[in-house]
Amino acid sequence: MEKVNAEDKLEFWRLVVEEFENSEKSIKEQCQENDIALGQYYNWRKKVRESAIEEVGTFIEVDDTEEAPIQNKPGSIILEYRDDFRFNLEDGFNRKTLNSALKVLMSL
Repeated sequence: MEKVNAEDKLEFWRLVVEEFENSEKSIKEQCQENDIALGQYYNWRKKVRESAIEEVGTFIEVDDTEEAPIQNKPGSIILEYRDDFRFNLEDGFNRKTLNSALKVLMSL
């Protein structure tokens, strides 16, 4: 019997959490249909979210000024989501960091 390592288990649960969160069914219904204890699901969801935060790092710089000036340089991209957040991506930005930050935002 092949042992499953911790990373593979976390990746499996990340996919389960993503699928459950994007479903129109309730978490309880999906757990019942998939023979997963509700407590087990929520425990793994917490671990998945914590791992996403660890990928980004502990500290994230936040500009909390009401109207931060936007300087859109040639070759840069600005991503905004309502008034909740704004990313100003200058040419040559780190795609891995952006991906990690977006994962954290999607898990909130």
